[in-house]
Amino acid sequence: MAAPPACGGDAPGCHAPSPWRLAASARHRPGTPRDGTRAASIRWSAGAHFRRPHRSRRRLPAGGQGGRSSGYGVLQRRYRRPPRRGLQGGTARTARSHQDHRSGTALPGALQSRRRRSPGGVGRLGAAGHPRRGSRHPSPRGAPARAGLRACQVEPGTGRAHATTPAAVRWRWAAAASAAGRAAAETSGAATGPEPRADAGAGGTDSEFGGARGTRHPKPSAATALRWDGRGQGLVATFLVLAALQQARPPELTVNLDRDEVAVGEEVLLTVKTRSASSGPIELRLGAADGFVVVSRTEGTSVNPNAAVSRVKTIELRLRAIRSGKWNFGPFQARQGDTIAEVGALTVKVTDTGSAAVAAQINPRIKRLLERARPPTKPGEVGLSLLLSSPRATVGEQVDIVTAAWFPRELRLRLRRAPTLVPPAVEGMWSYPQPAPVGIAASRQVGGVWYDLFVAHQIAFPVRSGELTISPAQMQYSVPLALQFFSQEERFAVSSDSGYISVRPIPEDGRPAGFVGAVGTDLSLDRVLDPPTARAREPIHVSVVLKGKGNVTLWPAPELTWPVGARAYPELVKERPETRDGVVIGTKSFGYSLVPDAVGTLALPAIEYTYYDLGTRSFRVAKVAAMSLPVAEAAALAEGALPPPLLKARRGLIPNNFITLPGRWGWLMLGFGPPILWGVLQLVARRRRRPAAVPGSSRMSARTVEIELDGLVTGLAPAAIVTGNDSDLSAALRAAGLEQGTVLALLELRGMLRALRYAPSQEGQDEDIVARWQAIRSELVGGGRRRRVSHGLLTSLLLLHLLAGAAAAQERSAEGLYESGALAAARAAFAARAEAEPLIPAHWYNLGAADYRLGEPVLASAEWHRALRLAPRNGTVRQALQLTPPPDPVSASRLWTAPVTPAELALVALLLWLITWVGVFFRPAFLRRWAWIGAAALLFAGVTVWLSYRYARPVDLVLQAVPLRVSPHGRGSAVAALDEGQALLRLQSQRGWHLAQDPSGRLGWVPGDAVVPIEPD
Repeated sequence: MAAPPACGGDAPGCHAPSPWRLAASARHRPGTPRDGTRAASIRWSAGAHFRRPHRSRRRLPAGGQGGRSSGYGVLQRRYRRPPRRGLQGGTARTARSHQDHRSGTALPGALQSRRRRSPGGVGRLGAAGHPRRGSRHPSPRGAPARAGLRACQVEPGTGRAHATTPAAVRWRWAAAASAAGRAAAETSGAATGPEPRADAGAGGTDSEFGGARGTRHPKPSAATALRWDGRGQGLVATFLVLAALQQARPPELTVNLDRDEVAVGEEVLLTVKTRSASSGPIELRLGAADGFVVVSRTEGTSVNPNAAVSRVKTIELRLRAIRSGKWNFGPFQARQGDTIAEVGALTVKVTDTGSAAVAAQINPRIKRLLERARPPTKPGEVGLSLLLSSPRATVGEQVDIVTAAWFPRELRLRLRRAPTLVPPAVEGMWSYPQPAPVGIAASRQVGGVWYDLFVAHQIAFPVRSGELTISPAQMQYSVPLALQFFSQEERFAVSSDSGYISVRPIPEDGRPAGFVGAVGTDLSLDRVLDPPTARAREPIHVSVVLKGKGNVTLWPAPELTWPVGARAYPELVKERPETRDGVVIGTKSFGYSLVPDAVGTLALPAIEYTYYDLGTRSFRVAKVAAMSLPVAEAAALAEGALPPPLLKARRGLIPNNFITLPGRWGWLMLGFGPPILWGVLQLVARRRRRPAAVPGSSRMSARTVEIELDGLVTGLAPAAIVTGNDSDLSAALRAAGLEQGTVLALLELRGMLRALRYAPSQEGQDEDIVARWQAIRSELVGGGRRRRVSHGLLTSLLLLHLLAGAAAAQERSAEGLYESGALAAARAAFAARAEAEPLIPAHWYNLGAADYRLGEPVLASAEWHRALRLAPRNGTVRQALQLTPPPDPVSASRLWTAPVTPAELALVALLLWLITWVGVFFRPAFLRRWAWIGAAALLFAGVTVWLSYRYARPVDLVLQAVPLRVSPHGRGSAVAALDEGQALLRLQSQRGWHLAQDPSGRLGWVPGDAVVPIEPD
């Protein structure tokens, strides 16, 4: 049967497929398979632009021009001549006609309007290529298109193909080199073999169209199926295998128990944790926990599908032991889907022998007291006992006060929180509260009921004799009403009995004359010298150490005598009490600074310390034997010239903290207040005129005079005197500073106002009263009132005089130490002054002078620079700084000090600013002159801000040569070497290290103890 002629897009009777029809046919129809072919056609339809192309465009779509494109080149409205490049991939055509042939891939069923019906007989076309009668879709006229299939390659469901020569089309496979070889064979066969024909045997399907009824739907060509279907099936299979592997992996189960042996009443922590790569739910089975009761349960689950471990579930159980024996926890099981993970049982040993539950760190004295403790009268009830180590004691003797709480074990296990125990209040005794023993102090069985004891311990020392009463101890606890965790609780309170103790005084018989009230046991005395040798005019530290048992805090200081030729100054007293086996012991050190005046030998006398020994019940004496202290020559002074003489402490006319006195808001008011006020006044003056002044007498009345007079009198005298008689008021006004005549005039005017209040109104009385009041007021304003010098002012002046005298005495003592050569003691005194009054330049200069003579020139330089910033025009300080010049120009520029202080500049700026605005208010005609003065005020203010900022920068001086390191620790590599006396700019501080910039500009870290700041922190 001859093949039907091919149909081009423009041939008569040929209906080219419309892109709109193709797009509509891409929808799924019932009965058609949902396979990869339809999916591919749907993607093509979705990506197409449904618009009619221009008629002048006669080019094929990308898929129709061959190559590896998966499009369909036959779906075109126009055609064009293909390039003369032989029969390669793309749309093949004959040499003479303009008839386009099929592309390399088969036409999917999704791109057909509907399934082609096969006519009766062989093939499905009528004679001469005419369509079968009744067909709604005629076949194209002309020669049939060449088959796009190789030999023996047909659609599924067709009959056996004829052994024809492959088409002259080069198939481009997406496979490897073997596929390329087969493509080469096909190309070579196309040059010699005959033209391929369609196989239309009876009962089969045509390779060019859809097929007859009952046949399978057309599918892509073998190449397309291999390129897409094979890849998708392999990826799906891979996912299925991975999913099966994930489902088959069981979860990981871990069980931890913090202890394997506990006592009854103690708690253990059980942690069960499971981890799984699957995000499905996990079921945990914990098994039995006999012999224990659950105190608390915590459960948590975390799910992260994107992590390697998708689900983690944790359960924490806090269990309390209630019965002795060996108990098993578990077994434990974790189930997730069809996978199970198991862990065997854990064994815990629980002991209950009475003493096994006793908490650690119980001293023997408490144990003996607990043995004497009486249980509650009724078994099963909570009790509270107050125990005393002894009902009788001596002043200064140790007394143990123990509060024991009795709890039935069954009740205690029900408690959710620990009970609150308030120890008794102790009066007339010096008390040392002791840390409470952790856990249960003891366990006892009373009447078949197990009790657990909790204790609170106090150590007391009576300080007075007589009968002392100890208040009752109190305890509060709450019992849950149900077993549920969030159930309500019932509160209970228990009190103990009061305690009584009889305190005996220290006996009078045999009391030595030097006894000062020390009480203890086995006291010893020692004397320690640091250093063991002395130098003239240099202090040494002498410590008298008292050691023994008793109330360390109340041991008095021993009476000491010092040899002639030395001066002693008391220092700190150090106490170190401690408890050993329930007994308070310790040491108490009394420190002194001893300064020898001359070279020689100092004979330190013996020391005796009398005390009452509680062990022997008698008076004893602790002694230290006399000793000789050699005094050597004083250490050599620092090389070079001595610093200038010391300065006297004087305050300047302008305080150095003048800038900080007004505060931020004060400076804002002073700076912006005058211009704002001037602007407001100018605005008001423009809008209205000021009314003419009315004499004050015409506007005042007797009532006004009375109000002003009461205000004046109330401000000068107390309210009680104002409402009293005139004699007391007259004395108070005289004491307030008013003259006798003024006081009499005020009292007379006051009487006239009182008479006018109850007298009938008469004309002319108000004018007389107003005239008298104006006269008194003018007298008060013009100088009638004298300056008041009250008793408070006199007292203040007296106190200031006394303080000045004390300071002068202290100055004389510090200067005396400096002049006598006791430089260390003098330095300590000067440092104390500088710390107390940091704005006095003399203190810093004197401290620097002492440091310079002690061989610390860098310290002296820092302190002298502080003094110079406070007193920049002081010649003595500048002369002293010549002894410690800076090592480099950069350090000198960082240490530069202006000839004026920021406080002085701020005062000048403020005065000029106020003068400017006063002139603007009262002499507006000279506005240009005031403008120049205001500009000068602003200039001084700017210099003040700049100088304050410069002084605020932290500048440190290097005390000794150290390296500048890259990191803040001793093993950091060195950046540069710093010389002694260099000035560093500190940028940051961290854990005892400073990030600083050296004079060369390099940054690094330097230890904080290797530098000294110019301005103290």
